[in-house]
Amino acid sequence: MDDKLKNIAWHIQQETQQLVARLIQKAIDDTGETNIVISGGYGLNCVANYFYKKTFPNINLYIDPLSHDGGTALGLALLSWYSQNPESKPKKLKNLYLSAPPDYSDIEQTLKQLPTMESKDVNPDDVAQLLVDGNIVSLFNGRAEGGPRALGNRSILFDPRVKDGKNIVNKVKGREWFRPF
Repeated sequence: MDDKLKNIAWHIQQETQQLVARLIQKAIDDTGETNIVISGGYGLNCVANYFYKKTFPNINLYIDPLSHDGGTALGLALLSWYSQNPESKPKKLKNLYLSAPPDYSDIEQTLKQLPTMESKDVNPDDVAQLLVDGNIVSLFNGRAEGGPRALGNRSILFDPRVKDGKNIVNKVKGREWFRPF
């Protein structure tokens, strides 16, 4: 990436975190509330989150562990539930596994529709060899985790030593060039 694009990305980072900091300050000023929750896609911005912690040392900043840029605002759903059911006591999430246990019965049928895909049981040595051979490996094991970042049960693996690995994976996934991997 050339310096012009890096400078644009840096500038956007600075401007957006300043804008959100002004919104946080306005919320504090308007409500007196010092318990602040950041959710949604912007909650994924760890650089900005550290900036807010430093900028607002006297607030309780909570970053939703299920922040997601796909429009799934679990925090808003919970707020709505507890607003409509005030007798309910808020419960802490015990884990991020929000899906039902997987049903593996239709995997073989699905794979028949994807002729370039292969499925097989493997061990860690097999996975390591696939990666060394330049393959992208998809890991599917157990229940799906809530949130956009896999915790191990749903992962896409690629050899990090490959210079343009991020671009290769993003191309296969049909993602924009700036997406992290």
